[in-house]
Amino acid sequence: MDIRSKNSCPTALSCSQSGQICFAAYTDDSLHMIDVRSPDVEHLFKSGGHSGMIKSIWISDDESILYTGGSDGTMRLWDIGTRSVIQTYGE
Repeated sequence: MDIRSKNSCPTALSCSQSGQICFAAYTDDSLHMIDVRSPDVEHLFKSGGHSGMIKSIWISDDESILYTGGSDGTMRLWDIGTRSVIQTYGE
């Protein structure tokens, strides 16, 4: 698994407790999910409205919810299955 992205550097990285999935956020405000079982396939999540870089990432124990904290002072909850934001705090 290569966490480098074209013209961008990682700002945050987190792997699930099972070690099956990892998330990497980049300076270009992108968020990628890597399934460790298929490391050649990355799933792109849109930044979901963070107006700055994602600075922190946490994955729920059941691997269904992703939490991101941004330099814009907001925290977002994502449904990992649908790759969509389900809640925003701090707006």
